[in-house]
Amino acid sequence: MIEHTGTKRHHKHNHRHAHKHPHKHSHKHGHKTDWRELFSRYFFGLCVFVGVLALGLSILVGWGVYQAHLYQSVHGPDLEKELGFTTGSPWVKAGGEDVEVFVIQPVAGGYMGKIGFQDGDIITSHSITAFYKMLYTQRGELVSVDLVDGGDGRPIEQREIRTLRFHIPVKR
Repeated sequence: MIEHTGTKRHHKHNHRHAHKHPHKHSHKHGHKTDWRELFSRYFFGLCVFVGVLALGLSILVGWGVYQAHLYQSVHGPDLEKELGFTTGSPWVKAGGEDVEVFVIQPVAGGYMGKIGFQDGDIITSHSITAFYKMLYTQRGELVSVDLVDGGDGRPIEQREIRTLRFHIPVKR
């Protein structure tokens, strides 16, 4: 009599096609994915995102530091001497609060005094770096600067704003 071995072969055939990774198969049927699998899947992307964000932020900060150095420290002394002014950042009492402000002090007989800047004027339209950059890059052009009277007193935003419009002289 001949034995039929088809059952064994059929069983082995089914075994070969059985899913070896049931968690992968179960994902397709709407079962929840394990948090460790999600973490490992997205961790690298999160690290890349955070790294790019940190790099971008450090480039922005570095650019700001570079600009401040270039316009205040490198070009600033020549601008101050040529246009007749100095700047400062004193603390004033404004409306009962101590506030650090950006002030200009024109030198007697200098260009900035002749066009209307007064000693201790608080410049409100520009940061220190932006002010020096404007003076350096916009020579020969008409520019505007908003300012208020300096010193202790009312809050800065309640002081009367004056706008000076002037031409920045071309470098001599």
